[in-house]
Formats: sequence, C-alpha cells, structure tokens
Amino acid sequence: MLKESFAAERAWRSGPGIADGEDIEKGVLGAPVLKPREKMPEEYMAYKDAVAWVREHQPDAFSRSKLIKNLRTRVAELCTNIDEPVKFYTAVGTPLDIYHGVDAFFAQGHKIATVDLSMKEKENYKADVLMTVAFDSNGEPVSTERALQMTAEAIADTLNRA
Repeated sequence: MLKESFAAERAWRSGPGIADGEDIEKGVLGAPVLKPREKMPEEYMAYKDAVAWVREHQPDAFSRSKLIKNLRTRVAELCTNIDEPVKFYTAVGTPLDIYHGVDAFFAQGHKIATVDLSMKEKENYKADVLMTVAFDSNGEPVSTERALQMTAEAIADTLNRA
C-alpha cells in the first residue's frame, strides 16, 4: 500500500533508496563528517581548497571499511618512502568529488594519489587511479584480489613518482 501511494505521488521515480554508485562509494570510502549545523559546500571550490576541506572533514579512521583498510596497508607496503605514513581521505559528495572527479585520495607527506571508485571499468576519469568494486550476494562491497592489488600498485606508483 505504501509503495503504491509513493508511486501514485511519484515520490520515488524508480523505487526507494539511493543509486548503486553513490551507495557503493559511501559503503567503501565512507563520507566526510560535518560539524553540527554545518552543510556540505555546494558551490565550486578550486582543487587546492577542495583538498584542504576534505582533509579537515574526515571520519574516524577506525570506522573505515575493511576494503579500504586492506588497500591502505597494501599501498603503504609498496611505497618507497618508509618515513612518512600513507593516509586515506574520503571525498564522497564534496566539491572535490562533484567538480574534480575525485572520490578519495591517498596522501604521503605532500604527495597525493587520487581515486575514482566505480562499479564498472571506464576509459575516461579525472582521478589518477580507477578502483572497481561490486556488491556481493549479501549486498557487501567487494573487489577481486587482482583488482585490489592492481589498484594498490597504481596508487603506490603515483605516490612514488610524485
């Protein structure tokens, strides 16, 4: 009955929920944390300012998905700089994501490697690295071992070159 009511009122055009792409981005990468009464900036931000905003609005590192924890560990093991830690930053839904095509980035010191997360391979993306993931039969985000390793290598290569 409720679904019929929503359909009649066109409240959901294609069913309840959010798009799979946005859902998997938040599930894998997390989302920046806003302070009380703070809103996500909607206006354009220059790349440098968007990166700075993202750095200041990160969720607790312990709440990261297993996939990201695993990926960050792999990236750190592949980086040649052993003096500075590899850090992960989510940018989902921020001006860095919306205007610059960066869903997340890894940083080591002043160097960064940007990531675009997708459920399918694509030829064109703005970030340094494309990470592909999917939902398993339980609705959990997963990546193949090969894809995870290739992503870690590409991120580490970017950090090592910078």
